[in-house]
Amino acid sequence: MFRRLLLGAAFVAAALPALAQTCTPKVPDSELSKPRTLVLSTNPTLPPMQFVNAQGQLVGMRVELGAEIAKRLCLAVENVRIEFAAMIPGLAARRWDMINTGMFYTEERAKLMYLVRYEEQAISISVPRGNPRAIRRLEDLAGLTVGVEQGGFEFRRTQDIATELTGKNLRPITIRPFDISPSPSSRSASASSMPPSPSTAPPRNTTTAATSPAPSPASSARRSTSASAARCWPRRWRRS
Repeated sequence: MFRRLLLGAAFVAAALPALAQTCTPKVPDSELSKPRTLVLSTNPTLPPMQFVNAQGQLVGMRVELGAEIAKRLCLAVENVRIEFAAMIPGLAARRWDMINTGMFYTEERAKLMYLVRYEEQAISISVPRGNPRAIRRLEDLAGLTVGVEQGGFEFRRTQDIATELTGKNLRPITIRPFDISPSPSSRSASASSMPPSPSTAPPRNTTTAATSPAPSPASSARRSTSASAARCWPRRWRRS
């Protein structure tokens, strides 16, 4: 199973103190999904980056990063927990102002929204403890079933692997896509209620913006950069 960088249809609000009382917001309400609030979408399924702790609190490095961005803009912050496949359509529909989760940078996505590259990540194939099937090469996956979260780079890469195996006259793999849903309830729409977006899956075999050489095709890992995304806001404040 591929491990996601990132990434439920549940809503969690984590509002900061009323910053507008002590400073002037740097973003006009007309450019926000909610007045004086920076609304961020996140998929809290990857500790320590973003997750829900034992007390039910949304925490993690990216959660803290989003709160700091909102603070510097003199805005409150609100986090929307949502499955990964719904994030880009939700951003386009102005349900939130920014995607605050691990997302592979691709040229296709960069044409639709601003992407800030700030970390290097990798994806890999996870196997049961002890690796009982001795999976060490992509060819060892022939005839097996692979589960992968839909809507992102990993899903397209799994499809590429299936095509590569078939091209080598090996048995195809069975792909079982799934969505990670942190909670059954939600204020926001889930992926099933949003129109599909071609931007959720990047072009074939893309590792655009990799900051180090990509592993060989036989490797089980692919390396690229992770980014946060935001709508195309006006130049008058987006770089402030």
